[in-house]
Amino acid sequence: MTKKILVLNAVPAAPVAPAPMTIALPGSRGVSMGWKTNVQQAFSSETDAETAQVFVLIQEGGSSLELYIHAHSSRGEAEEDRVNCEDNGAYRTSEILEVPESLADMAGFYELAEKLVCSVAGVRSPFFGRDTAEIEVPDILAKHAQFYRIAEQLVGAVSTLDFPEEE
Repeated sequence: MTKKILVLNAVPAAPVAPAPMTIALPGSRGVSMGWKTNVQQAFSSETDAETAQVFVLIQEGGSSLELYIHAHSSRGEAEEDRVNCEDNGAYRTSEILEVPESLADMAGFYELAEKLVCSVAGVRSPFFGRDTAEIEVPDILAKHAQFYRIAEQLVGAVSTLDFPEEE
């Protein structure tokens, strides 16, 4: 099975001016993403509105580097999961992402998504000394028409980890 390499790079955080008599800690860094080699994406004339969606969120585990992917068949179930994560363990969750079912149902997608978000958390942290990470992506996933866009959304969603807003 051929694999493609997705590269994550830390982007320096903006400097924070410390208040008098405080110690300044570095903030989380941004993360840029790109293919190590050129990948030919498949063309799809379908729009997301025309395809069935899976509603995905990221849940923080016992540490900020321990992240899990949760998938649901409806936005309502995903919203309920976010509330349950907070109520039953004070775990932060990300915004909810819509992933085309055609991608979500591919073998290895969720394992790869989890590996991706955990790698992002490691690269974002200024304390773990990782400025880059490489994730091997099976060719079949890499060539899915929506894979790169969804991977970008997963990378961005790591920075949205928080508790759901009270309604």
